[in-house]
Amino acid sequence: MRRIIAIALFLAACKGDTASQANESAKKVMDRTAELVDLQTAKIKNAAGEVLDLSKRANAVGEAHQDFVADREVHSDVLRVQLGLLAQQVDVVRELAAVIPVTETGRAQIDEKLKVFKLRVDETGNAIQQLDAADASGYEARSDEATDAMKRLHEARDDAFKALDDAPRTDRSS
Repeated sequence: MRRIIAIALFLAACKGDTASQANESAKKVMDRTAELVDLQTAKIKNAAGEVLDLSKRANAVGEAHQDFVADREVHSDVLRVQLGLLAQQVDVVRELAAVIPVTETGRAQIDEKLKVFKLRVDETGNAIQQLDAADASGYEARSDEATDAMKRLHEARDDAFKALDDAPRTDRSS
């Protein structure tokens, strides 16, 4: 009987140890689960923050693009107005040349300058069209090309008026 009592006490003691071990194991599972949930929660918050940050940045890009398009249109419109005013001056020079008595040589010089002037009007118009179609990455180059075309147009206009002024007149003594 002592033996049975000893075995019973031993089993009871072992049972306590195994219960204690199982309790500790359960506690570890609960602790690790809580850590995992906390980690997942933190990751979700970080991911949500990153998505929000990306969304804000995407909105900023969209707003910047809208601003760019509006500014590009204003710039193109200003250039178109300038082009229109300068293009009318081709006809002014042509009409003045028709009423001013100039020699055939003078008329040929004026006509040559008018051809260049008209060519520069067309080139500038094309440069403005390319500027209208430019995206943000190619805008600076297209803007520089339009500006250069406008400078050449001004020079051609000045040359045409100078040819008109300098053309030998038939009413002058040579």
